[in-house]
Amino acid sequence: MATKIESGLSLEGDDARAFHRYMEHPDDTEAGRELIREALRLTKSDPDSR
Repeated sequence: MATKIESGLSLEGDDARAFHRYMEHPDDTEAGRELIREALRLTKSDPDSR
């Protein structure tokens, strides 16, 4: 049976607020795409955050 995979991404402060604003109003802008890229980079660069 497949097991659910959790990303373990944890944002705090201004980063969390900016991500939440983007998720509430997902305009397809370069700034929005960069926010997602940064979240992925942070997740991949910190193995303890998983």
